[in-house]
Amino acid sequence: MSRKFNVRQEGRPAIAVESITLEPTELFLEPGQKALLTATVLPEDATDKTVTWSSSEASVVTVSNGEIKAVGKGSAVITAKAGDKSATCNVRVDDYVFSVSPLNFVMIAGPCTFDISVTATFDWDVDSKPDWVEVTEKRADGLTFKALANSDRQARSGVMIICDTHGTCFNCQLDQDGYSVFSITPEEVSFNEEGGSFEITVACPTSYTVKEIPSWIHDNSSPLNLRKLVYKVDKFSNVNESRTASIVICDEAGTCYNCIVTQKGHIPDSAGGGNEEIPDGNPINW
Repeated sequence: MSRKFNVRQEGRPAIAVESITLEPTELFLEPGQKALLTATVLPEDATDKTVTWSSSEASVVTVSNGEIKAVGKGSAVITAKAGDKSATCNVRVDDYVFSVSPLNFVMIAGPCTFDISVTATFDWDVDSKPDWVEVTEKRADGLTFKALANSDRQARSGVMIICDTHGTCFNCQLDQDGYSVFSITPEEVSFNEEGGSFEITVACPTSYTVKEIPSWIHDNSSPLNLRKLVYKVDKFSNVNESRTASIVICDEAGTCYNCIVTQKGHIPDSAGGGNEEIPDGNPINW
């Protein structure tokens, strides 16, 4: 059996511990993670520099010789003691979450307002953004920003960087059209009975509104792309008929453009039977 003794020479006084520090003093861990704390005891020639470790919540964090392990969610204080001096490290254990969406925005030249959703374990903030972007509201679950009108004919792009205090960052790509007169393209589209999808490209120096959409045309546009409007035309089974309607788009000054949508109905195969006329003009359904 071996024994450990603290020995000092006769006539030489013991040198007491004056301070102990821990690095780091705050930690975030996910369940199951480990970390190592470093204790520094001064003065270096202290007679007894033995460090004892303890955890305020062993069900959350355990500690052994400076190595800590997260075993459950919650908070704990790790204490390192040398002589009559002590130092602490605050440890938080939780699932780490940080997500930002969406990350891409396509804007017309006019002023545009968008929302960004943020889910975060830690505090977060906008680290940087273009000078033509204003954050109009910041909430726990996200933010609202406004892109100012682009009076230059040249398109512009920028990045908004959102970071949490844990050091993770997301880049939101912002693309804005240059100034142009209000117009839409195309102004007329045609479909057969099967219907289908089409896009309308909008150039607008201000904001615009879609005023009218026929009931048989559905808006599949992304709210993140104001340059492109996407629509889907239903099937049309009426025999030997067609239908026409307009999608009406207006700017804030009241100028409106129509995209005329025409769709032909079902045209039966002349060799395929179907309705057959009898002399008095009444059809017989076979």
